[in-house]
Amino acid sequence: MTCLFRDVTTKQNLIKSAQWGATHDPLTNLVNRTEFENRINNLFGKDASEETHHAMCLIDFDQFKLVNESHGIDGGNHVLTSIAVELKQKIRGADTLARVGGDKFGVLLRNFPIDKARLIGEGLRRIVEDFQVQWNDVDLNLGVSIGVVGIDPHRDNLSDVLSLVEVACERAKKDGGNRGHAFSSQIESCQHVGENVSRIREIQSALQSDRFELHFQHIDLIGGESHRPSTCELLLRMKGVDGDLSSPREFLVAAKRYQLMPAIDRWVTKAGIDALRMNHPALKGMDIV
Repeated sequence: MTCLFRDVTTKQNLIKSAQWGATHDPLTNLVNRTEFENRINNLFGKDASEETHHAMCLIDFDQFKLVNESHGIDGGNHVLTSIAVELKQKIRGADTLARVGGDKFGVLLRNFPIDKARLIGEGLRRIVEDFQVQWNDVDLNLGVSIGVVGIDPHRDNLSDVLSLVEVACERAKKDGGNRGHAFSSQIESCQHVGENVSRIREIQSALQSDRFELHFQHIDLIGGESHRPSTCELLLRMKGVDGDLSSPREFLVAAKRYQLMPAIDRWVTKAGIDALRMNHPALKGMDIV
């Protein structure tokens, strides 16, 4: 009788490594965005307790681009890994710290009401503010803007949570940075949170899918000033996934409130310049106002 033994240790290690790599960020060793969203998504469902509420914090470094420009990519990576280690030591084992973007961390706080989560967010902000990272004999101090959102496992969904926390983080940045802003249906004074979230998602989707349109409206001059060139006004419309067009009054209020106007302004500027560069028929011989 012949027995054949095979050492499968290497194969098992490779499988474990691949599984770990699919759920973790290779730079910071934190959970990656995909796994982080999976963990949030697992909070929703009929099995959740009626009393259970959770929270999420989005940590966005202020002016992180300056770190990369002044100290190089290696310096920026050193900052991210150092602060990741520091923050990881400060959160509970039941919670999740993840790298969800180039210079963004997410924190999932399980069984945490929004009021307590706001305090945790402020504590994390202070940790970063007080933490000195040394790189090439230079001490680097950074600030972060933190958005905090409550998670109701019976009413919310992943898309709404991610949209709201981005909005809260942008509000913190707009207010000057190095601060936090909490968003929840109990705190925010919006008419209807659900309607606002839906509109935010619609605008973000239109920006990502290039579903804005420029319309050209000629302006006739009065008074017989025939020597003056004709004038054309550019009008903006947003196309829905169903093809219907929305006028600015239907989406600009939400865009202004939730700091989406800079992105829309950039789109309009680029589209207007492209129309001029390509000699759009509606703009020939026109002044643009």
